[in-house]
Amino acid sequence: MKLNKKLALVQELKLNVPESATDILVFVHGFGVRWDSRGMFTDIEQSLPRSWGKVLFDLYKIDSKDVFVTSINEQVQRLSEVLGQLKFNYPDLKVHLLAHSQGCMITALLKPKIPGKVILLAPPEHIGTRLEEYFNNYPGSHKVEGELIVPRRDKTITHIPADYFKQSQNTNVQELILEYSNLKKINFLHATKDEVLGGVSYKLLQKTKNIEIIELPADHNFTGQSRLELVKYVSQILTG
Repeated sequence: MKLNKKLALVQELKLNVPESATDILVFVHGFGVRWDSRGMFTDIEQSLPRSWGKVLFDLYKIDSKDVFVTSINEQVQRLSEVLGQLKFNYPDLKVHLLAHSQGCMITALLKPKIPGKVILLAPPEHIGTRLEEYFNNYPGSHKVEGELIVPRRDKTITHIPADYFKQSQNTNVQELILEYSNLKKINFLHATKDEVLGGVSYKLLQKTKNIEIIELPADHNFTGQSRLELVKYVSQILTG
């Protein structure tokens, strides 16, 4: 019964694995968005060879327009369940992982031992104070019984529980990524015009043996011309 429950969970994902597939890419989205990461993951997905499997999923509880952010531990567990079910259903395929923003922290907390490559896009140095300030000052944001409610540009509404930032404020994401790099090579894309994270420098991760950092003059979501460069970079890493 427990196995069937996990199978049902995987069936709820956006799962596309051709019979001829030898590789699968798992996408881990960032804070307060859905599985497609506002189109960024869709653009990357469409650039992959047709023979590749693609797995996109929501870390949070979602309805038609509301995104209910869950605890960090719940998000880590969600990713763990997805990867575990892929290993069960597709034991012979090489699983790769691509994460964006807070999804990089979730990935680094879990430290998944996958056979394929790991790509991190615009990871934060820390989660907590800066992100809390950003969303507290976001146009239209307000609190209801401690919950921060944020209307987003894509017409969704993000609900952030009162204890979310307390849970994350002492999390040093750079240290987590550094620890993960002891197990896996990390391919890392630094958005140098990041308006959400600000002037991150990743000093702790510079000149680290198992971390390759590429700088791209892009905003946090790699919009405009930088989206094309992003797609090109990811394709080269995965298939080059």
